[in-house]
Amino acid sequence: APSPQDLLTSSRSAYRSGEFARAEALAARALDRANELGEAAWLAGECASRQKNYRKAAEYLQKSTTADPIWIVRNNLLLAEIE
Repeated sequence: APSPQDLLTSSRSAYRSGEFARAEALAARALDRANELGEAAWLAGECASRQKNYRKAAEYLQKSTTADPIWIVRNNLLLAEIE
């Protein structure tokens, strides 16, 4: 099975290609396996938001247990935008 980091790498690639549903699914899997990955929460949330699924986006962002100040700020900013 792919590692959370591998899932995140694949998610980033899908995001850059505009494949938001695929990127969301990959980031969500990474987040489920490693909720300390703040970037996974941001990517899943950003992709859900781009598909107008704001409630799901907020759920992803609230799942994050990251200790990284950059991702805490980015996730909180995105959460503030969609709520």
